[in-house]
Order: sequence, then structure tokens, then C-alpha cells
Amino acid sequence: MKGFLIKQIYEHQYITDNKIAQYIKETESLHKYFTSDFKGIKATSFCGVIKTNNISLLILPKISKDKNYKIPTIIGISGMALEEDIEIVA
Repeated sequence: MKGFLIKQIYEHQYITDNKIAQYIKETESLHKYFTSDFKGIKATSFCGVIKTNNISLLILPKISKDKNYKIPTIIGISGMALEEDIEIVA
């Protein structure tokens, strides 16, 4: 499974990776998870994992940006990523 990428973003955060943003624009089934405006494409209030080709988008709740807030799922996913040699990109 080497080379698989999990892109970590937060709900209501703009997508900064142009390749991923373009893929979202072109893939109609993803439109319900993202909105578009003059600034770009951003995640909606959906939280979870969206798997596409060799990239998964891990959309986390905004509150998880707070360093004092712990989400066991994030720890579990991060641990799985380390076990499976999956790169998580913030």
C-alpha cells in the first residue's frame, strides 16, 4: 500500500492543493461534500473520509484544531497510517 496518501483537512477549510481541487471540480459525486466560491473550493460541514483513486480526504471537525481537544478516531487513523506506511498530509 506504499504511496497511498491521506490528505487531512478541516470542515469549512479551503483546498490548497490545486490537483485535488481540480479533481473535485471534475467529479460530480464529490460536489455534495464541497462548496465553491471566488476564493476556491472548501469542505462543507461533512466530517469523515472520502476515498478517491490513491488519495483519501480525511475531513475533520473544526474543533479538532484545538490542541486541547482529543478525538480518539484521529489517533486510530494516525496509528493505522503508521502501520500501513500511509502518509498523512495536513
